[in-house]
Amino acid sequence: MKSNMQNQHRSLARVLESFGKCYDEAHSIWVKQVGLPSDHRQLLDSPIDALLYFTRYAHERAGRNPRFPVYHRIAIKKACGTGLDIMSPAFPTSVWQTFERQTPYDERKGRHKTNEKLTQGPVMEVLVSLQKSREPNLIALLRRMSLKEAHKWLTDINGIGNKVASLFLRDIWYFIGEWPNTPPTDRKFLQPVDVWVRSLSERAFQGAWPRADLAFAEQIVNRCKSVGIDPIEFNKGAWFVGSHFDRLCNFFAVPETRRVDETYRVDFDIARAFQATAVLKGITSFRDAEAKKSIFWV
Repeated sequence: MKSNMQNQHRSLARVLESFGKCYDEAHSIWVKQVGLPSDHRQLLDSPIDALLYFTRYAHERAGRNPRFPVYHRIAIKKACGTGLDIMSPAFPTSVWQTFERQTPYDERKGRHKTNEKLTQGPVMEVLVSLQKSREPNLIALLRRMSLKEAHKWLTDINGIGNKVASLFLRDIWYFIGEWPNTPPTDRKFLQPVDVWVRSLSERAFQGAWPRADLAFAEQIVNRCKSVGIDPIEFNKGAWFVGSHFDRLCNFFAVPETRRVDETYRVDFDIARAFQATAVLKGITSFRDAEAKKSIFWV
């Protein structure tokens, strides 16, 4: 019985691994929508595009204003439009002030709702740190470091925690190229852990899991490797399935009553029946229809 249960849970891990390709396809749509090059390696040639790419990750936290990444990109472009470049002393303040002006204004408190404690670091402080490094291209700078050093450089900035740093580094690793000579023990820095990744990992692999994010990330790498699963594909897929769970249930016609277990918690075991190839075709169809301007998503 124990062996059968393990095989069931491992099959969920395989399903999640297969959904990594769905993340890739959805990501390519976002890249096109914001006007960035489809070949991510070209980001190394453009400091501004590298910054615009970073905005996708900089505000990835629960409860954030979904417009923050848009405000961030507009602020960067407007600063460039005034003749400033990333190395200009006034560039960080200009970007922050434009970002701030776009956020909703709280009449009662007499200030903008920037959530400054969490946003000023990714919006302004990261630019100050780039200037201190004398390297205008954020991605190029991080790739000159070891993976561990790059993770620390990011998390030393206020408002950037383990999840955001690992998410950004994971996609640089996957879409641009690996950090050479990375020790196996450092691959945990490529594993962003959020509520979806945590919940699905615990369901996919039996046994106790640590609470600390980096320790949890290390366990994902180890447990995936033990059953021949690519840890990065698993991570991308777990995030995709978790964050789009209800949409996937609708796509596969899963009744709402079956989406929770007897304790009324989300029943992620349902995901074992999801087929990544079908979803991938759906995403591709959306991309093609959007390119033809023949679809309006609601």
